[in-house]
Amino acid sequence: AAEKGHDGVVQLLLATRKIAVDSKDHSRQTPLLAAVRGGHILVVELLLATGKADVHAKDITNQTPLSCAIEKGSTEVLKLLLANGKVDINSDNGFGRTPLSYAAERGHTPVIQVLLDTGKVHLDCRDHQNQTPLFRAAERGRLATVKLLLNYG
Repeated sequence: AAEKGHDGVVQLLLATRKIAVDSKDHSRQTPLLAAVRGGHILVVELLLATGKADVHAKDITNQTPLSCAIEKGSTEVLKLLLANGKVDINSDNGFGRTPLSYAAERGHTPVIQVLLDTGKVHLDCRDHQNQTPLFRAAERGRLATVKLLLNYG
């Protein structure tokens, strides 16, 4: 239901208190990650409101709800996850790649602005290839992203 954005069904299931909010499918995807991946904002809100959804849960590809929101370029979902207060915006994927690094590489300037507005993001973090988010953006020719990062740097 979360994966398909069926918010009414999700709300009903949550109300029964008989389901595990962090159940995982064959790819270790939780309902929260499925809702984020599908861009289902209301379902994300419902799951986060339980206080039981694990915002750090990883699927078999090590993707978290935060990394998925970054990949999708979804500022709305990103703001919901950040408002939860449990998300580490500087967490890496095991290869030193942070949410800022991925957003910079993809040129998701609005997402980067949300991350920067927290005042908690590490601009000069380096991945295992010793590359910074600024380098990743420049390498891909992301002009607006490069300008934004230079203004904050």
